[in-house]
Amino acid sequence: MSITRRDFLNGVLLSTAAAPLTQLGVLSASGTVSAGELVDYPPLKTGMRGSQPGSYDAAHSVAWAGKKNFGTLTQLKEEYDLVIVGAGISGLSAAYYYQKQLGNKARILLLDNHDDFGGHARRNEFTINGQMRLGYGGTQSIENPGSYSKVAKLLLKELGIESSFFEKAYKKDYFKKNNLQGMTYFNKSVYGKDTLVPFVFKELAEFMTGIKGNAIDAKQAIKQMPLSELARQQLLRLATGKPSKLLEMPIKKQAKYLHNTSYYQFVQDEYGVTDPLVLRLLRYMIADDWAMGTDTLSVYEAVDSGCPGLDADQMYEILEAAGEDLGDDEEEDYIYHFPDGNASIARALVRRLIPDVANGKTMEDLVTARFHYDRLDKPNSLVRLRLNSTVYNVKRETHGVTVSYVNNNKAFAVKSKHCVMACYNMMIPHLVPQLPKAQKEALSELVKMPLIYTTVLLKNWQAVQKQGLAVAYCPGNFHTIVQVDYPVDIGDYQHSATPDMPMSLTMIAVPMGKVGVALKEQFRAGRRKLLSITYAQFEQEIKEHLNGMLGPAGFNADRDIEAITINRWGHGYSYYYSDLNESDDFEENGPHIKGRKPFGPITIANADSGGDAYTDIAIDQAHRAVSELFTK
Repeated sequence: MSITRRDFLNGVLLSTAAAPLTQLGVLSASGTVSAGELVDYPPLKTGMRGSQPGSYDAAHSVAWAGKKNFGTLTQLKEEYDLVIVGAGISGLSAAYYYQKQLGNKARILLLDNHDDFGGHARRNEFTINGQMRLGYGGTQSIENPGSYSKVAKLLLKELGIESSFFEKAYKKDYFKKNNLQGMTYFNKSVYGKDTLVPFVFKELAEFMTGIKGNAIDAKQAIKQMPLSELARQQLLRLATGKPSKLLEMPIKKQAKYLHNTSYYQFVQDEYGVTDPLVLRLLRYMIADDWAMGTDTLSVYEAVDSGCPGLDADQMYEILEAAGEDLGDDEEEDYIYHFPDGNASIARALVRRLIPDVANGKTMEDLVTARFHYDRLDKPNSLVRLRLNSTVYNVKRETHGVTVSYVNNNKAFAVKSKHCVMACYNMMIPHLVPQLPKAQKEALSELVKMPLIYTTVLLKNWQAVQKQGLAVAYCPGNFHTIVQVDYPVDIGDYQHSATPDMPMSLTMIAVPMGKVGVALKEQFRAGRRKLLSITYAQFEQEIKEHLNGMLGPAGFNADRDIEAITINRWGHGYSYYYSDLNESDDFEENGPHIKGRKPFGPITIANADSGGDAYTDIAIDQAHRAVSELFTK
């Protein structure tokens, strides 16, 4: 039995026996679901999601072809105090802060080119056998909430989100109880043989709390890897040796080397690693963390993230001896995770801004609350959220701003007192042509990093348990990370506790350019690659990947996959500082600082303008952007 394109209609396996409509839709109060609900409730949509097909067409025509005219422009009679371009976490937070500033009389319109809100904080929802299963299509967790700014901490508190709740909600014994651990998977097409090795080089417990250490040591693991004898020797030297050339240098020179040399070059110079399959293994090892390969990351950044070749504690001693202050921030357990990732933060903001959209007030009822998308843009609502609306021009007027956008191939314009640009910063020069030249140039430098977060709904995870897999690093595959769902119980939502229950797997891909190409050009090349891949190609790769990895335990993709949601982000992580690619004053004087200057009634938010790719940064920048609107 094979899944054809007809079977996998937009990502969901449709057969009367396997998946009746009530399993695929959201159950209404009466326990039934209509075809309309499938269309009108975006989290349920499967197939090609994230930046869904068509979501970027108008923006690309503006940025690539310089298009300025989208037909007859209808000037709407609607007038607002604030129009926000972009309904991700930063845009939603900006609406929240503006409302706090002016009270509940403020009229606010949010415009977003996607068919769902939240930006990269995207909810993937499924209903199977009467059970809700959730996945996250991007922003994964509240990472290190103790380090959040006072502003970001207060916002979460006011939304009713308490990080301490996860101390009990996250089941730390889950992985031990089910004997699940980290693996490295070598696929047949690249490495000659499908091989699953119970070993990973980096510390997985840092991002999946509760995973036990490696079952075998590096020497035993390398013996099992489908590599040539020469390749094994090179990898073994790297895993067990010491960097003698580096350690012979004076301390100051060692520190400089750690920051100024790529890890990719380091393994070749120090350990003689030349085998292309070993280099591939090392290049993608931390790509899911950085959205970069180790060819563009320094030795310090790679070793700090768990790559082999130098003991991390020894590296920190070198840097401290050279006079560097490494700080004393401690990493918190990686447990602050809603079942749909930080989509729950976006949902909490929308529910607060537009109370009629969903019932409930707590973080416990938030996860399973039904959101009525037909109530997002009601004329009588003080805050309106208009999806599928691509802004193509923002014009500063003598009094206020005129914002023009395209919706359903028709052009509209609205007037507003203020405007916050909470969209992709690199688009802003095209959308606000009145900006000063220097500011446009700064904004244009912030090239985002392409990413793919694929959610695969399994009918059960029996094969996953038999293989003992919690997370797998897969250097030979397009998706280099496969991981099980985080074990979190919150409100009425329960994690997939037993192997006979449905489970969502997350698969992460980071498309890159060729080794040796400049970092930003690699991002552009990766985005071109991402946009050229069809759904059929994604489907085939996913099936082959999971069959090769889980097949020995009885897994069959055609039988065991219920649905696939591909969250495609051509513009993914915000651009941020890295040793080899930016000057040391990036945080204080980088292009994000120059680019976010207020332009009269127009200010700029989003994580881009904070120079980092974290939820708290998006919140902080929203607060700054709104504050600037009221600063004389």
